[in-house]
This record gives sequence, structure tokens and C-alpha cells, in this order.
Amino acid sequence: MAVCAPARGREDERWWQLTATFVLAQGAVIDGNWSDASTELEACRALIDEHGRGSIHAINAMTAEVEWQLGNVDAARQHLTQALGEVQRNPLYAGYSELTLAAEIAARDGHLEQAAELVSAARTLLSELGVVEDDFDVKRSGGIEALVRERLGEDAWAAADERGRSLTLDEALLLALESTGPPQAG
Repeated sequence: MAVCAPARGREDERWWQLTATFVLAQGAVIDGNWSDASTELEACRALIDEHGRGSIHAINAMTAEVEWQLGNVDAARQHLTQALGEVQRNPLYAGYSELTLAAEIAARDGHLEQAAELVSAARTLLSELGVVEDDFDVKRSGGIEALVRERLGEDAWAAADERGRSLTLDEALLLALESTGPPQAG
């Protein structure tokens, strides 16, 4: 037993180090301190790379958000694609945040109908889970909706909203992956 105890102790220490670093990243996100959040998430990724253990999904999802807020669109796309892939492999993650960020990126890229479908799918998913959007999410999804409604017009918004509400999680994730890929050269 003495041989196992030190190994377990080191594993516990690494887990707590990863957890503490992730909590620091979350705090920085809540405070809107995107640079500190980015630094903490890089540290999380390094811990996982070094020790080969930990959930990379939450780190990819949060990194996508942080990179988006910092204006690093390509990095946001990369991390969002990784997080969406993880949601596809493990629906337990649900994907609300990822779908909402995908909607924001799609709107930025001019994919307005897809943005409407994604934000509606995200809201529907949250509602089906019995969860209410928090203040950050209400502001974000409302901003996407307002932008898209204005540009599309009420009829096109309503049609896209209806399509989004009828998407399954798998369909919404595929739409998110399609809508947030690198812009096509034209």
C-alpha cells in the first residue's frame, strides 16, 4: 500500500492543479479579462498534454470563447471545431455554448439564416434541458437575434427560427460545423 499512496497523491495533486487553473480561467472569463483567461487556459492545456489526463472539451469550449473575445477568429474557429466534435462524441456536453458561439461566428461571416437557426437551436436545447439562460447568455443570444432579424427581415427570421427549433442536437452540431468553417475564398 505504501507504493500506491505516493502515485495516487501525485495524481490527485495534478488533478487539483488542473482544476484550480481551470477555475482561475473561469473567473477571468466571468470578469471579462480575456488575456488572463487565455493564459490560464494555455496552462490547462499544458497540464493535460504533460500528464495525459483531463477533459479537454471544457478547455476547448472556453478557449474558443476567449479567442473570439480577443478577436482571434481563426483560433476561435479551431477550438470551437474541436469542442463541437467532442459534443458529437459525447452529447452529455449538450453544446449550448458552442452552438451560440457558432451562431455568432456565422452571423459575423454573413451566414445569417444559419446564425438564426443555430441561436434558435441553442435556446431550444437549453429549454429542453430545463435550464434558463443566464444574463450573459440572454445578452449574447438577444444580440445575435437582433442583428439577424434586422438584416434578414421578420419573415426570413421567423422561418429560420422555426427551422432552428426543429433541429436535433446532431443536426444543430453539423450545421454549426458547416457554418463556422474557414470562410470560402471567392
